[in-house]
Amino acid sequence: MSPRTDWYQTLNREVIAGLIGEMMADRITTAEAIDAIRKASDAVARDDSVKKYRHS
Repeated sequence: MSPRTDWYQTLNREVIAGLIGEMMADRITTAEAIDAIRKASDAVARDDSVKKYRHS
């Protein structure tokens, strides 16, 4: 699966990329990365100022 990096670019750049880097450097566990990504994604989902996308 290839992620849509053109959607939610701020989330991808400022949160997900950093967490994946931390996980790959073995500074956080996979579970910690997933939990943090889920929390950040949930915050974006609740934020009405962020445009939401849907697959057609």
